[in-house]
Amino acid sequence: MDLFIYNASYQVWICIECRYAVSPRQFDTHLCSHHRHHPAARTAELRQAALAEMLKWPWLQPTREPCRLHPPDSAPIPGLPVYPDFRCPRCTYMSRALATIRSHLAHIHPETQRLRGRASKAKSDIAAAAEHVSCQRFFVSGSGSGFFSMIAPSPIRQERLASTVSEAEFIQAQVRRDLQESLADEAGQAMQITAQKHATEVSP
Repeated sequence: MDLFIYNASYQVWICIECRYAVSPRQFDTHLCSHHRHHPAARTAELRQAALAEMLKWPWLQPTREPCRLHPPDSAPIPGLPVYPDFRCPRCTYMSRALATIRSHLAHIHPETQRLRGRASKAKSDIAAAAEHVSCQRFFVSGSGSGFFSMIAPSPIRQERLASTVSEAEFIQAQVRRDLQESLADEAGQAMQITAQKHATEVSP
């Protein structure tokens, strides 16, 4: 289906227009709510056919199994937006709002709070130590919606991409390239198996 791209590493389908992953359970509702005018989403039968086709690939259901962890020193995942974020100075918790980091520190790391004296100043200093990071997430709510950090794309690379093709076109080009490489690998393996079979056959 041309509305989605598949990420084999994380076993998710990412909506190109909405820029987030959709689970199998969310698929029908997502099409009805956001893409009801798409030719493949106009009837329940068409949506079911699209779902059946996409289910031929391993598809993560985040309520049943956790998302695979994305290494923080890795590049951004194609198709997902990159957000500025704050990371807790005491653990790996992240939030887009510094106020949320303050609340997290107060409830999860109460040792960082002073009950008397300059409590506000101490709280402000600790929260200000939160690290600025770039992050992404697969799902916008529920299971699997937690943020994970990654290496932010350089401004130069972003400008070059923006000046040549749209994000959707760039993603589709990557998918086509990966598919072509996969088909080439399969063809090479098939030729190798055929050659081995012929080599082991006994001439009459």
